[in-house]
Amino acid sequence: MHAKDKQFLEKAVALIHADSLYKTSETLRRIKCIVPNPPLIDISTVRQIQLMKDCKMSFNVRDREFYFDFYKEGEVVSRKRQREPDPVKHPFNIQVHADDQKVVDSVLNTLCSCPNLCLFAVEVHKGDVYDLEVHNIETIPYTIVDKIFTSLSTFVSNIVFDFPNQRIHFYIKRNDNL
Repeated sequence: MHAKDKQFLEKAVALIHADSLYKTSETLRRIKCIVPNPPLIDISTVRQIQLMKDCKMSFNVRDREFYFDFYKEGEVVSRKRQREPDPVKHPFNIQVHADDQKVVDSVLNTLCSCPNLCLFAVEVHKGDVYDLEVHNIETIPYTIVDKIFTSLSTFVSNIVFDFPNQRIHFYIKRNDNL
């Protein structure tokens, strides 16, 4: 493993948690890292890792594993055109204030449009912000989470991956109390 790759791995794992253990596997061009049992990770930490080095990330909160893989130092990154998933309407009966319903529906529709994702459970907790809590969800790629965060950045204040409790929290600003 190249020294720069080793340095990136150590910095990325240190951002997640200083004492986190990790497993790596290598191919000729890529390195894959699995961090088992990570603590709470918020979207800003994940975006910092992405800024340090472009990598493919996935979150499996159900099995409590965080994956990321990247090209080795000196390898040419191959770019494939990303296909947009077909839009899907979510099957959940989530009732929030009428002003906020469209944002909650957009988050859930984007999650449900992720291919190869089985049924999961959703709850909404109302406080100063809506806590849209998703649990019993399989591996979800960073691209879906980033799409939610960037396209709804006005409304989604934070996304937290709660690996110890096997949940993903989408914190959505409320319009009904303005």
